[in-house]
Amino acid sequence: MVGQRVLVPSIGVRVPIPEHSIRGQRQEIPFLSLRKKYRNKLGVSQDKLSKLADVTYNTIIKIESGANINPTIETLSKIAKALDVGVDDLIK
Repeated sequence: MVGQRVLVPSIGVRVPIPEHSIRGQRQEIPFLSLRKKYRNKLGVSQDKLSKLADVTYNTIIKIESGANINPTIETLSKIAKALDVGVDDLIK
């Protein structure tokens, strides 16, 4: 499955399928790690981002860990606004 991409319907973008190790560990999808990079650059914790974006803490954790690869456009918009970036910056 290496090199294959999956469509994330809520944002209409194809992203690479994360490779899984033999033990099933998840690896970050590029746009998720990019958002984490913006969060870390601002020095904002997951908890603080969840409050700034008005989404649950669990939502942030699940998206960043790759457990939720299909966040809604509303959620992505809230996160982008909290990080002061465009949604397109999160999914490049």
